Amino acid sequence: MSFHINIKGRSRGSEFLTSPPASPLVPHGSLEKLILNKLGSNNVLLITRTHPKLVFRIFRDAGGCLNVVWLSDVGDENSVSPRALYRLEALINNELSKRRPILVFDGIEYLILENGLKGTLKFLGKVRDMAALHGSEMYVSVSDALSPRELAMVRRVLGLP
Repeated sequence: MSFHINIKGRSRGSEFLTSPPASPLVPHGSLEKLILNKLGSNNVLLITRTHPKLVFRIFRDAGGCLNVVWLSDVGDENSVSPRALYRLEALINNELSKRRPILVFDGIEYLILENGLKGTLKFLGKVRDMAALHGSEMYVSVSDALSPRELAMVRRVLGLP
């Protein structure tokens, strides 16, 4: 399932409206289609457990600009340790301020495994706020690995019904 948050700023800078998506829950298997649709004319920042070479192989013919951050403890230029949320947060903030990409999170369960639910929810809430401030869309893909309680908490943090 994926959550879509489309946040548009109003004329007064500190107030934001959240536009409810047509379908806030999208099956995890639809993530590739979602990215292909968004890549057409947008910048996309994908944060994923999938190795960047495989991601670029899948989306090599898509237009737009795709940046991939690999959630891994392997020391690679495209990787960020899943426990280094401060580093991931700084990278996201930098990308949002420069390019205003569409954020796509794939691997939230891995962040929960490494940081606990509470730490991951705090992180997601902060990233959601950063996306709102920069006028970016944010998608979070989750699988059925989350319990109904955990899923309800993720939905709540993301401002979904």
